[in-house]
Amino acid sequence: MPRPWSREDCDSIELLKSYLKGGTPERRGTLQSYIEHIQVASNPDCVDFPRFHQDIQLRTLGHGSYNLVFNYLRQAWSEKFELISDIALATCSQASFLGVVKSFTHVWVSKRRYGAGEYSRGISARYAYIDTRVPVLIDYIFRCLSLTVQTSTC
Repeated sequence: MPRPWSREDCDSIELLKSYLKGGTPERRGTLQSYIEHIQVASNPDCVDFPRFHQDIQLRTLGHGSYNLVFNYLRQAWSEKFELISDIALATCSQASFLGVVKSFTHVWVSKRRYGAGEYSRGISARYAYIDTRVPVLIDYIFRCLSLTVQTSTC
């Protein structure tokens, strides 16, 4: 005959049930969400790009795409080198950004899929939130590596 459960056993079972149901602010959902959250916390730079991409010249897109990306990269890479526009003449201590980036239909960030609205494969996941509450529409997903930056020779 099985012995009756102790109070600790009942508490453990209730705790497991609450994890499976989710809803607590720390876990934000199901047990699967909690496991994903823990995996991401151990690797904060968890961004998975698909294998296929298109090389895009930002100036051909129009609507200020080159300036948006250039200003972001100039700020992000300011400690490494001084970044200048592709139409300016570079000196020895400067690097010229050519405006060629890799464009993706979607990307996985922290185990969540985000898509680019300009591609049919990304339409279903084209909305996201920034600063936890501000909704945004994603048009393009770019990746720019230092390989697209060429420094001038002196």
